[in-house]
Amino acid sequence: MPSTAAPIPGTADLARLAAKYTELADLREARNGGAADPDRAVLRALSQAHPGCLRELDILGVPELRRRAVAAQDAAAGAEPEPWLVWIWAYHGLLAAALALKRRSRAKGGPPASIAAHGNDREAAVGSKDLFALGPALSALCARPPGGRLSPLVLGEVAALYGVDLAEVRRTLFPPRHPQAHSPNDAR
Repeated sequence: MPSTAAPIPGTADLARLAAKYTELADLREARNGGAADPDRAVLRALSQAHPGCLRELDILGVPELRRRAVAAQDAAAGAEPEPWLVWIWAYHGLLAAALALKRRSRAKGGPPASIAAHGNDREAAVGSKDLFALGPALSALCARPPGGRLSPLVLGEVAALYGVDLAEVRRTLFPPRHPQAHSPNDAR
């Protein structure tokens, strides 16, 4: 579990994660059954609410997505959240902050000093993933991330924030592609 200084999700955050996983499982199940790809607006709304979640849709099978939905529902109902729930919640919040910084730096022609209105304060208000703060070093990297990808930077930040090994965070949140995650529509 995270240290006292690290942000933790509230009940509403956990309920939103449960709804996300239920929707992802439904989409994956439909894809596996040969249904047409979902409307882009559906995917856009999901990715705006939970940046990075389409990666979960692509790599996780229906059983794992349903397991995650139940774990999030249980935590929203008062059970102790599994550590990965805290990590994925933070991942979505930090990725949202990093993407906002990247967009802002493109619009202004260069990276601002920091995305966080709160400077180096890493605490986030419960239920407000947009208040995740990025430290100055990460803020500078977000404008031009190594390899052009923000996800590895954000995963590293999650690992540091919660004092967990990066490999464990990566393996837990985004394990290798599950065979059931492939659908007939993926070849299109």
